[in-house]
Amino acid sequence: MKNIIIGVIAGTLIFTGCTRNVETAPQQEEIPAATQARAGTVFIASGNEPFWNFRIEGKTATYITPDNPDGTTFRIKPTRTAKSLTFTGKLNEEDVTIVITRTRCKDDMSGQKYPMTATFFKSDSTFGGCAEME
Repeated sequence: MKNIIIGVIAGTLIFTGCTRNVETAPQQEEIPAATQARAGTVFIASGNEPFWNFRIEGKTATYITPDNPDGTTFRIKPTRTAKSLTFTGKLNEEDVTIVITRTRCKDDMSGQKYPMTATFFKSDSTFGGCAEME
């Protein structure tokens, strides 16, 4: 009986791993290099529960929340990896990181589709969301 349960679990894990569907945005939607982003590309990254929004342009980001609709602007450092852009900085003396990847995203509240996924790291918290170029 124990072997049957282990077999079912292993089969389920193998099947789930093989059917995972992650879409990658087409070539024309590639994220520009960090140097190009500094030259004027604007990224909008946002998420829900709790609501968060960043407007990222060059070496600055503006963090917008319902409590602060004008936002707080702070300096960031953009870096590029093979499939993502990472922006790091200090927001109100707290380390924050925003990672934008070329994986398509669907807003979990509105259902709107976006060409990129965003992840926002603050303190010990991680928030998922979507991103696009403005």
